[in-house]
Amino acid sequence: MLSLLHYLQSIHPITPEAQQYLGKVLRKKELRKNAFWLKQGETCNRIAFIEKGMVKIFFESGNKEIAIWYNKEDDVMISVKSFFFQMPSQLAIKAVEPTTLYYIEYAELQGIYQSSLDFNVNGRKILEHYYSTLEEHTMMMAKPPKERYDDLVRLYPWMNDSKRFKDYMLAAYLGIDRTTLSRYKNGK
Repeated sequence: MLSLLHYLQSIHPITPEAQQYLGKVLRKKELRKNAFWLKQGETCNRIAFIEKGMVKIFFESGNKEIAIWYNKEDDVMISVKSFFFQMPSQLAIKAVEPTTLYYIEYAELQGIYQSSLDFNVNGRKILEHYYSTLEEHTMMMAKPPKERYDDLVRLYPWMNDSKRFKDYMLAAYLGIDRTTLSRYKNGK
């Protein structure tokens, strides 16, 4: 939980009262590899901070999983539309490695927003960060495959770490086959 508090403090100072509230309502969850945090069609009623590990955010299309993003330690994890509108999610979230996270329920988050106006700054700045990342991501994915790969290496170097992020995951995410990915990685 200290990493979450440090993360939040780095965005905007948290009052002692807000820290105390968070200490009461935050829950820790361990996900084993391939465990779902959220299934497609469920309502996302929790927002989580990943302390350790990585998850895949995806949807199913026929028999195929379409990965739209990966979150890792020090990231906030959510199905945005489902969480904010409390409606069934079109996305699923699943651990791709053992993952430790801290989460807060929707109603509890609304409670801290009501009781601590300063905490609203944290929420706004987190949303600003993820919306700008989404725009960057959308622009990247609209480019030709080689440019997508080059942008990914530049913007998200952790995704090019083959010890953690397997080539089949990267190729599927970029919408290319593994042979093409191999050529890109070898500078061809």
